Amino acid sequence: MINSQSCVINRCCESHKDLIAAYRLMRNDSWCADDVVRAMSQACASNVSGLSHILLIGDTSELSFDNMSGRLSKDDPDFGPGTESSMEFSQFVHPTLAVDAESYPPLGFAHVDIWSRKRDRADIPDRHVRPLEQKESFKWASGPEAADLTLPRSVRKTYVYDREGDIYEVISRIKKSGSDLVVRSRVNRHTEDGLLWDSVRACDPACTYELVVRRKGEPTRTALMELRWLKTTIKSPVRKGGRESIEVTCVYTREVPGTTPDGVEPVEWKLLTTHDVGNVKEAMMIITWYKLRWLIEELFSVIKSRGMDVGEAQLESGKAMKKLIALSLYAALATMVAKMALDASNEKMGANVIFSEEQIVTLHVMMRHLHKESPKAKGGRNPYEKESIPWAAWIIARMGGWSGYEKAQGRPGYKTLSKGLDVFHTWHLARTYCDPPQKDVYKD
Repeated sequence: MINSQSCVINRCCESHKDLIAAYRLMRNDSWCADDVVRAMSQACASNVSGLSHILLIGDTSELSFDNMSGRLSKDDPDFGPGTESSMEFSQFVHPTLAVDAESYPPLGFAHVDIWSRKRDRADIPDRHVRPLEQKESFKWASGPEAADLTLPRSVRKTYVYDREGDIYEVISRIKKSGSDLVVRSRVNRHTEDGLLWDSVRACDPACTYELVVRRKGEPTRTALMELRWLKTTIKSPVRKGGRESIEVTCVYTREVPGTTPDGVEPVEWKLLTTHDVGNVKEAMMIITWYKLRWLIEELFSVIKSRGMDVGEAQLESGKAMKKLIALSLYAALATMVAKMALDASNEKMGANVIFSEEQIVTLHVMMRHLHKESPKAKGGRNPYEKESIPWAAWIIARMGGWSGYEKAQGRPGYKTLSKGLDVFHTWHLARTYCDPPQKDVYKD
């Protein structure tokens, strides 16, 4: 999938024999999506080992397969209704993406939930009387619980959620576990001094700053923002007994009134955090961490519409589709990491995060070819540390048609990297087929 940049099995296989083998593999009941998730979690634990602080970004995406409705069965328990009444064959995926809190590269998946909804919901009790474990919203707590079991305890963890994750019981569980949270406030909660939003809005602005706003359907613009924060204690909902309270800080930022263009909704974020916020720098850090949610949105975009095409996968079994979704997450993240590392020139991350030892040897072979073709030109000289992620991504991009001249062409995008990975795959197959493993022969 990484090499072909697609979840569609027909596009991933080079021969009919490989195609048949791939479909048999996906239908094999001796493994399941949880096995893939477990392997990804273990790899993530290895990648975060030694770090002091990581962000764990969670979000949910719906995948609809109604385009294949004529080939799917409503009796399949691994397909279910979607968020819209017309959707009959949907699945949901909720990954918890680990990110370095200092340099921001993605490090893997601490956990992934993949599920489908029951068609017959008549026997399901009212959500107000069900425990959290029996609700779909448990996904916001299951990620932290799994991460606590898998990731090193020495690493500080901060969970970053959008408004859907603003659930009192989830906030309470994460705080009690010793981890931290940044969540966009959805509910104007009761505090010791009144309603939360009213209290923080009454504070004087600490500063103003500029924020680049990119919204779908709107031109990119720069907004003038004002910043406030307030440390307070939110009360437990009445239905929970109203006894427990949680100390949080609300970081509040909004566009300065009167500066928003006509007809445009002003930006306004109310962020709850368990981190201590005592100055502008610390408040801006909370905002920066929340902005990193775009990483998981980018991940969903790559899976769906920017190359992987998971919605076009031709699998008739819901159980097999869940396996494919888990695999596609890994493939999409590998591509994202390569592009981001190249864009940021992050040479601290080794290529072994994505590529095996034998594949790195192939990258050395490709680099020698590029250098031989133009030894004095910029396109034949890789400017990055050998065997780092940007070093590998630079080679892949060059093989995908990028000239190496950023001023002329800019940074390579996903399509260029996709083409380069196709070429890399061909080279790697040819080299490993013709040569025995020789890890140091081709290295400079």
